[in-house]
Amino acid sequence: MKKLFFTAIAILFSLGVTAQSRESLEPKVAAFHSYLVNKDIDKFLDNSYPKTYLVVPRATLKEALVSAYNSPEIKIIFLKIDPEFSYGEIKKVGTGHYCLINYKQRIKMVLSDPVKDIEGFKAAMMQGMGAEKATFYEEENALVLDINARMIAAAGSYSNNEWTFMLNDKVRNDLMNAVLDNDVKKALGL
Repeated sequence: MKKLFFTAIAILFSLGVTAQSRESLEPKVAAFHSYLVNKDIDKFLDNSYPKTYLVVPRATLKEALVSAYNSPEIKIIFLKIDPEFSYGEIKKVGTGHYCLINYKQRIKMVLSDPVKDIEGFKAAMMQGMGAEKATFYEEENALVLDINARMIAAAGSYSNNEWTFMLNDKVRNDLMNAVLDNDVKKALGL
């Protein structure tokens, strides 16, 4: 009887470990990224770290995304490139598992009004978006930004031990600082 009990415990433990493995993480990262690139707002929010909604209600985030994606002043297009995902070590903090994921992203912003100071605009957008490179196409009145972006994967009590995600803006970290505990940020080197 004891042997059966310990076997059952071992199986449950191994299932829990598997749920927070890199093998289980990689397809979910790819899916989450595709929701972002394809502007599938509902699926993007469905797979976002639920603890985020304790700080900013889901409806507020959805409204902000819809507004940004449908702005008459700036059309945002995520250009399809190989994101070259780079995974950090999965860290166990408390009862949760966390992983920092770096990736490449290319965004095209088509503006409705002509830009007078192109170099100033490029510099401001590079700084504001944390972009590595900015190229302005005058004939399209468009700016293309190459960004080394990152996201945080989290699996724990807030997500029923399923991998969920939050984008981690290298420039503006207000949301991440409000959502993640200091122990998590320290473990991830943030």
